[in-house]
Amino acid sequence: MEIVWRGDRCVLVRGKGVAMLMEPPPGRLEADLVTRSVRPAGLGPCVSVDGARVLSGPGEYDVRGVACIGTPAPGATVFAAHVDGVVLAHLGGLAEPPSPEQLAGLDPVDVLIVPIGVGALGPGAAADVVAALEPRVVLPLPLDGDGASLEPFLRRLGAAAPSPRARLSLTAETLPEAREVVLLVAEGRRRAARAA
Repeated sequence: MEIVWRGDRCVLVRGKGVAMLMEPPPGRLEADLVTRSVRPAGLGPCVSVDGARVLSGPGEYDVRGVACIGTPAPGATVFAAHVDGVVLAHLGGLAEPPSPEQLAGLDPVDVLIVPIGVGALGPGAAADVVAALEPRVVLPLPLDGDGASLEPFLRRLGAAAPSPRARLSLTAETLPEAREVVLLVAEGRRRAARAA
């Protein structure tokens, strides 16, 4: 499986025979499966849009061999997906932490995608969710542009700042034994850096 940060809250997950977008911005959906933590007006919890299956509400779904569970949380749905033997969850549009009961619906999580900063969980609340779920890989998505939320988040986790990379490739067999924080560079920022 490969994970690429597309910018803002959006990540592209490529598995064997499936492409999944989690939290994409409005526009064309170039994927087989799309999850949206906050349901757009007029959209049902499981619909087809532009050839993609779009999930935006609580429930259990199976799309192209990917089992997805949407767990209700404050103001959003947190999605966990089983891709190629790896369970990944995206905290999506959460702006306040879920309850312990809501988090229990996500266990066990191998890879946790955590938007932090402006319009998302703050560093402390995000670190508390990581501690509760105990994922083996943490992918923070700093939404504040300058990364101001990243340093306090890493400090709360007791983690050093990792070197940013373009993508994360892993399998169930290559998951780390101890928790690892992986920092991705958003695609738009990579293009801007290459053009400069």
